[in-house]
Order: sequence, then structure tokens, then C-alpha cells
Amino acid sequence: MSNTQIARKLHIEETTVKTHVQSVLTKLGVRTRVQAALLANRSGLVSGPTGTRRGY
Repeated sequence: MSNTQIARKLHIEETTVKTHVQSVLTKLGVRTRVQAALLANRSGLVSGPTGTRRGY
């Protein structure tokens, strides 16, 4: 989802979304959302394009 879509869905400001996304990326040690998604997939946290959790 885009920052705008996330902000609308959560009823928060887009700048707040950007801040949170950047914080997550920094904590994961990656630069992009794609890298974060790949890391999550490789770690078994998500599976496939729907993002469903494995084994939960």
C-alpha cells in the first residue's frame, strides 16, 4: 500500500506513516519496502503476495 492509502485506512497523517515506515526499515537494516518484504518472506514471517503468516 502507498503511504497515502495506509494513512487513510488508519486515519492518521501521511507524515506519521512515513515516520513509522522509516523507523521499521531502519530497525530491519534495509532501505526499501521491497527489501523489508523479502526479509520477512525469507524469515518465514509472511508467505506469498497476500502476506499470510506461515504456521500461525
